[in-house]
Amino acid sequence: MLLVSVSAIGGEVPFSSWMGNPDALLLWDFSGTLRPTFGYSSNPTLAPDRFKQGAYFSHFGADALLFRIPTGDNSFNLIWSADDTRYFGSSPVNTDQLFVTQANYAYKYDESWSLTLRGQHVFINQVIDLSSEDLGIGIGRAKGHTLMAQPGIKYQLDSHWWVETQEYTSRQLYQSPLDDFWEYATQAIVGYRLANASSLPPAIRIHGASLTTAHY
Repeated sequence: MLLVSVSAIGGEVPFSSWMGNPDALLLWDFSGTLRPTFGYSSNPTLAPDRFKQGAYFSHFGADALLFRIPTGDNSFNLIWSADDTRYFGSSPVNTDQLFVTQANYAYKYDESWSLTLRGQHVFINQVIDLSSEDLGIGIGRAKGHTLMAQPGIKYQLDSHWWVETQEYTSRQLYQSPLDDFWEYATQAIVGYRLANASSLPPAIRIHGASLTTAHY
């Protein structure tokens, strides 16, 4: 694994005089990771046992993060991840690919209100098993793009409690045998920020999206 870090993109962050004279921090920073791999898959086609056919493969993965230190009213980060697998020999599967790009931006309007915007793009080119869905497709290849936008508005009630609403819209663009489609959703969030170094007592357990309290 190869780790690359570059810290020479933006300007320096100013510090108040009472903080002394710390080492300068850059407003923007970037980090990246490379993940080359070689291996063997016993069933890259996801076929039943009697039709299994193994193959050697090479895999190249990469991750990158570009972020802005959240000073002032703005914060931003960009995340990119790529995975590309190539199979050798007589395997009918040549490649599997997955690329994900996500950008997040937040703007703090005042002490109570803030706006958020998330955008995402996903490219997939992979063998999938749809036989359990009773669609008459069985094992096939999913290839296409997903585009997603998720704006939100957040309101800080006090130093701990906050509420937020988000709108979710996505567009799926797939090659045959899969079809294109739209998705829309709205969600409301109520949040509570714990103090530093705090924890939930043993009598409180979280189950999925609900919070339950046990009495002993």
